[in-house]
Amino acid sequence: MSPEVFGLTTHASTPATAARRGVEQAQRFCADRDRGFDIVRSEIWPNEYRIAFRCPRVIPDPVAEALVAPLVSPLDLPPAPEPPAAILRNRRGVPTSPGLF
Repeated sequence: MSPEVFGLTTHASTPATAARRGVEQAQRFCADRDRGFDIVRSEIWPNEYRIAFRCPRVIPDPVAEALVAPLVSPLDLPPAPEPPAAILRNRRGVPTSPGLF
């Protein structure tokens, strides 16, 4: 294969089983190296599956991470602050005290 492209052949009693095993093994190979997984080419034969794949570096994308960040539920928000107590005023606009007349 070319540089950075890996090849794998699996055999099984059915083409579907061979393909499933091949993809799982290729994904595990890339995951063991902390890399992504991309299929370059694959072929299914009567009891055989051939796959060519790459394991690209995973580059963090802050925009994509923000898009998949969990949404905040209104239940998770802190309660709204209590409004300040109303200040009673007399006719002149002077605050009244409950202890006076």
